[in-house]
Amino acid sequence: MRKAAAFLLSRCVSPELATAAHLAQARELIDFGPVPPRPLAGCPILAGNAATLPNDGLHNDRPRPVIPCDSPSLERRHRLAVALFAISRLVPSDAQALLSIMTATAEYIFLADIKLPERNLELPGNLVLRGLIRPFVPVRRGFLQQGGLEGAIYAAKDLAPVRRRTLFAGGIQCVLLRALSKRENGDLDACSHP
Repeated sequence: MRKAAAFLLSRCVSPELATAAHLAQARELIDFGPVPPRPLAGCPILAGNAATLPNDGLHNDRPRPVIPCDSPSLERRHRLAVALFAISRLVPSDAQALLSIMTATAEYIFLADIKLPERNLELPGNLVLRGLIRPFVPVRRGFLQQGGLEGAIYAAKDLAPVRRRTLFAGGIQCVLLRALSKRENGDLDACSHP
């Protein structure tokens, strides 16, 4: 049943992932999440280091090559780090550690997770999704109270949103992020001062 839930979630997010890969001009997907992304044409999926995630059998059994974050297979700018339904399962410090690893691996990051309902119109979709998914894909207690996916993105100050989309009547949020350089983030190094 867990694999069926993972397949359903991956299939639901797949069109947004394809758009994100196109916008990021990605040639490789680096998977960091518990729900494996669906394959995209011409874009191999490599397993990232997701040691912080609990193993609950959501990944399919097909082995995928594991690459270290500093692997020279492709330049960082041609990679898209993907985490489907991972942030909601982690405590905030582990979520920040995962986002840091993803930032070191790729210039663009694609996240999809349960969305905190902001309006009454999003509440039914969120409740239905949580009712269907929660028994099979656990969500960490307190995730939505701590700001959900947007709270995790806000806490990581070196990421800038490029594209946001909601799916499943407001129950799922997909975000494409770009890692900011130190200069873009407002931090100037000592060499740049006259």
